[in-house]
Amino acid sequence: MAIAHTRTRLKGYLTLKASPVGVELAEYHVDVTQDPAFQKMVVIGAASVMTIDQKREGHFRREFDPDLNGKPAETYPGLSSYTVTLDRVDLYDANMLEAFHINGVNVAEQYKALVLVAEQPVPIKDDGTPLSIDGNEFKTRTLIMPGCWINGFTIEWNIDDEDQKYVTHVEMVVRDVIASAS
Repeated sequence: MAIAHTRTRLKGYLTLKASPVGVELAEYHVDVTQDPAFQKMVVIGAASVMTIDQKREGHFRREFDPDLNGKPAETYPGLSSYTVTLDRVDLYDANMLEAFHINGVNVAEQYKALVLVAEQPVPIKDDGTPLSIDGNEFKTRTLIMPGCWINGFTIEWNIDDEDQKYVTHVEMVVRDVIASAS
């Protein structure tokens, strides 16, 4: 299905790839598409929902200063943390863990970190080149998430649910989130 010609990135167009367990990208901050490990990544299919949550602790420096009335004298950044959650329809041929090349249905079966890559394509013209406006060519966005560890894997059965398809919910802690536009 072709992507609609619009300047707005559409949430529904996302391809998820994962490395075989334990394969890391050597230099994920450079052109990742040239890395041999990137070529070994397999498409695990598009998730119904993917959420990347980034947080940074905030710190305050306070001083005994009557002019400040107890307000912080300065704020400075703390440590950042990253999580990714995925919802995916469970398929007969592969559940979510099997799509990540992890056997079974137990998070303890993951013994090495994996790399998750989300590629957001752009609309293309009839000749296959990316669409451009005023000479500015649209760029595919690639999000690379190395060091993924599954932190939560929900298994639920519900006979009262309106929609009886089985959706797997996976939570992961991630070492970093890097955006690579190509």
